[in-house]
Amino acid sequence: MKRRIRLQSHARNAWRTRTTHVALVLAATLCVVLQGDQAASATTRWTIVKTPTYAGGDAGQLAGISCPAVNSCFAVGYGGNRSGSGFGIEQPLIEHWDGTQWWELQAPIYTREPRARLVSISCTSDVFCMAVGSGLNSASTTSLALAERWNGHSWSVVPTFDLGGSILNAVACAGPLDCSAVGFSAGTSGTEPLIEHYSGGEFSVQDIARVTQAVLTSISCIKTGYCEAAGYSATGGTFRGRVVSTPNGRSWTEHAPLPNFPGNSSGVLLKGIACR
Repeated sequence: MKRRIRLQSHARNAWRTRTTHVALVLAATLCVVLQGDQAASATTRWTIVKTPTYAGGDAGQLAGISCPAVNSCFAVGYGGNRSGSGFGIEQPLIEHWDGTQWWELQAPIYTREPRARLVSISCTSDVFCMAVGSGLNSASTTSLALAERWNGHSWSVVPTFDLGGSILNAVACAGPLDCSAVGFSAGTSGTEPLIEHYSGGEFSVQDIARVTQAVLTSISCIKTGYCEAAGYSATGGTFRGRVVSTPNGRSWTEHAPLPNFPGNSSGVLLKGIACR
C-alpha cells in the first residue's frame, strides 16, 4: 500500500518539515473523584499511545484526528519510504482507535499523483468520516486537492473541484451530506483562498466575497449551513489574520479586520478555529 502528494512555494517548505519516523498519539485521561457536592481531586494525565508502523514503508506521520465516540477515533496523515530529509514515496495513512489500541486501515491508493497526504479529518459517526489533503507530482511543483470518505466499511476517493495548484488544509462536517473543506489554490495570479462543499457525490467550489490573496487553514461548523473559517494573508512579509463565515452554507463573507498583537511588526497568522 503506497501513496503521494504535491505542494507549492511556501507550502512546499511546510510539507518537508513534517517528517517523523514514528507516529505517536497522545491520549488524555481525566479522573475526577467527587465527595458529595465537592470535588476532592481532579487530575489530568497525558500518556503516549503506540500506533502501528506504516505498512507501506518505513516512516509515517499523523496530522489530524476526529473522535465520533469515546471508544472510536480516526487519525490521518501520510507514510512512505525515507529519502534524504523527506519521503521518497508518500501515500495517505489512516488509523483507527477502537478504545483499546490503534489499527491501520486500508486506504485507496491515490494514483493521480505520485505523492499524497491527508492532513485533516471530520467524523460525524462511526460510519461517516471525511478526510482531506492534497496530491503532489514528482517534481513537487503542482498539487491537486484530495478528499477521501469512510462509509463504515471502507475508504474511497471523493472527486474535488480543482482550480490548479490546490491544497485542502481542513474539513468540518455537520452531517454525512454536509462537509466543508478549506485551503488555497496557488496559481499564476497568486494564492487564493479555496472553499469546497460536499453534499453527496463530489465537492463543489464556493465563492468568497472580496477575499483574495489568502490561505485558509482551519474551519469549524456548528450546524448545517453555519461555518467559520480562519487563515491569513501575507503582504510584504507582514501577516494578517483572516476569518470568513457563512450563515447559509452557500455564500461566504469576511469578518472585520482582526487586531494585531501590540508591538508585533510581523502580524498575525491564524492556524485554527473552533466554535460552539
